Amino acid sequence: FILHSSVPLVGCTKTPPSHLHPGLSMGGGCYLKKLHTQERAVEEVKLAIKPYYQRKDINKDEYKDILRKAVHKICHSRTGEINPVKVSNLVKLYVQRYKYFRKHGRKMDEEEKEDRDPLLYCSVPPMC
Repeated sequence: FILHSSVPLVGCTKTPPSHLHPGLSMGGGCYLKKLHTQERAVEEVKLAIKPYYQRKDINKDEYKDILRKAVHKICHSRTGEINPVKVSNLVKLYVQRYKYFRKHGRKMDEEEKEDRDPLLYCSVPPMC
C-alpha cells in the first residue's frame, strides 16, 4: 500500500526518472548540463525576440518558429557558448527573413519547386 502523496509525479522532479532515461544513471551530469544550456538559450532568444514581437514585426506563429529554430541552432553549435550579441544578431536575421517571405507571399518557394519538377504543375496529365 503506497500513499499517493509520498510518490512524486514525473513532472515534479528536477531530474528525470532513471527508468525513463536508461543512459542517465551512468552520466546524469551530461543530461543536466544540456538541459541547463538549452534553458539558457531559450531565455536569451526570448530576450532578443521580445522587441520584434511587441512591435508586431512578427506574429505568434513566427515567434514560435524563430524561437525553436534559434534555440536548436545555438544548442547544436560547435563552440557551445551562448553569446548574447550573437544570439540577438541571429534573431534579427531570422526576423528579417520571415518579414521578407511574408512580404513576397512565399511565391518564391513555389517557383523553385516548379523549376525543379515541371510535371508537378503541368496542365496536361502525363501519358503512362
